[in-house]
Amino acid sequence: TVVDGNQEEFLLFFQSVFEANGGAMVDVSVTKDDVATDHRVIIGEDYLQALAMPVKDIVERTVSFLLSKKVSRKTEGILNSNEFPIN
Repeated sequence: TVVDGNQEEFLLFFQSVFEANGGAMVDVSVTKDDVATDHRVIIGEDYLQALAMPVKDIVERTVSFLLSKKVSRKTEGILNSNEFPIN
């Protein structure tokens, strides 16, 4: 991913991927700068259908986007709208 104009590497380890009729729930470990953090990502069925791509690819692109925007990986629970850069 690109952060401040520099290419930066990160690793994802998918701990579990649970797909159901309502979407998908993914537990993933993200390692960047020698720091690992664990996250649960929930993706609604509407997004899965609209994006038409594998669940793991969606998670990887989402994590890359959040890292590029410098969103903190150390959160307690759900990100608030003021913490999630949608534009």
